[in-house]
Amino acid sequence: MIMVEMICIQCEKLFSVVPSKYNIRKYCSRKCFSEALSKKILKSCLFCEESFLFSPRLIKRKYCSTKCSGKALSQKLKKLNCLKENEEDLG
Repeated sequence: MIMVEMICIQCEKLFSVVPSKYNIRKYCSRKCFSEALSKKILKSCLFCEESFLFSPRLIKRKYCSTKCSGKALSQKLKKLNCLKENEEDLG
């Protein structure tokens, strides 16, 4: 069976996986996976600018809460509606 060598993103040890798991596996063991999940990263909310902690697996997270996320989305939608109204007035 062909195996692919990878480096664990937690402990940086080499481990082998089948090619079909190459884009899926990131950790060499459940222990490393659990340790990675317990780490927290400090980030600033794009809406309220307060700092919040989150798990690295949620790296794309931009807001500290669903409340801030909803308010930011609401502002974006209001801007889009204003742009559409302006285009209709011009056209």
